[in-house]
This record gives sequence, C-alpha cells and structure tokens, in this order.
Amino acid sequence: MANIRPELDAIKDQEDAARARADAEPFPAKPTDVTDDERALLRAILDSEYQDGSDPVGLDVWSRPVCGQFGDTADDIMDSLVEQGLAHSCGPTMGHDSTCRITRAGLDALSS
Repeated sequence: MANIRPELDAIKDQEDAARARADAEPFPAKPTDVTDDERALLRAILDSEYQDGSDPVGLDVWSRPVCGQFGDTADDIMDSLVEQGLAHSCGPTMGHDSTCRITRAGLDALSS
C-alpha cells in the first residue's frame, strides 16, 4: 500500500495557502445590501455548535449543519456572502467535508 501522507500534506498546504490568500484579500468596507437570508446564514455560522467561544472571525465550522436549514438556496446565499467578503467557504455548502467561516466584514454587517 502506497504512503499517501505526502499527498495529504500537499493538499493541506494548498488549503492553508488558499485560506491565507482569501483572508488577505481586501473586502468592501461596507457591504452593499445584506438580505434577511444572508443575515440568517451569517448568524447560523456564529451560532454553530462548532464555534469554540473564541473570536469567531476566521474559525472554520462545518458547512452542512450550518447551511442545511437553507435548503436549495444555501449555495446562492453563501456565494453572495463570499462575493461581498462577508464569509468564506471551502467546498460545496452541503459537502461532507466542507467548511465555512465568517469574516470581520461579516461580523460587522451583523452588528450594523
């Protein structure tokens, strides 16, 4: 059986690099219009059972339990949040190993 550890490490390195690039990208200072569904999805990320009580910005949570309540619209809502710089998503919203996280701009949008 071949050792796949190097391949797994390479994938993790790629994910870490993508996360660092996404976090470094400039986001709009103020989102245009946050819909009720977008606000609800941001709140669901914050209320996730996988939040550990620390600063939620940049903390990945599993997407499936967060997005499941939004049904078929989950992808569209998440895509809009990502486009506005309010959230980040790694993988399809309903994927088994997909994660999402709120950005500082997303947290600010919830408090405004």
